[in-house]
Amino acid sequence: MAWTPENRILIVGKEVEKHKHRLAQRLDRACRDLDARIAHTEGELMKPLEARALGSLNAEIRNHARSLERPERSKLIRQAMEADDDTTLASILGSPPYLSRLSNEDRDHYLHQYHAKKNPHLVARLALMKKVRDTMDSTGGNGSAFHLAFQNVVKAKPQMVRAINDANERALAALRIEPTV
Repeated sequence: MAWTPENRILIVGKEVEKHKHRLAQRLDRACRDLDARIAHTEGELMKPLEARALGSLNAEIRNHARSLERPERSKLIRQAMEADDDTTLASILGSPPYLSRLSNEDRDHYLHQYHAKKNPHLVARLALMKKVRDTMDSTGGNGSAFHLAFQNVVKAKPQMVRAINDANERALAALRIEPTV
């Protein structure tokens, strides 16, 4: 049986629409899963430190940090990170920020730096997941590349497929004979 170009577009177009919808749902699910994993990894990088039970040493370290001006306090924390001084970092970052005269933003910044240094694999994983997410956003279910790929399979623009489908529906409707009683 020989198909006309319009008949081929009609048949292939219907199959493509079926698969396109299914694939778009899978991509949406993958995006949601990836978003959840990104949020979890970001949470891991912002997880608060737990201050160790070191008695008055914790309080003394926090008091010292509180007595410093902001630039000196930042220098103290940076030096503690460079020296892997977990005692100082846990005392300052493992307690409420106001006890060391830190702002919430400063604490979050230093926590992120601390976890990034201790867990470089998490930082690399997060960067990769964000890159994949950006790629999915540009080529995913609503991206032009997604629709263009299906358009290449049908070898016709969506408007043409719709016009052929509408003409086919009108022709089939004209052939229907309604019984008269």
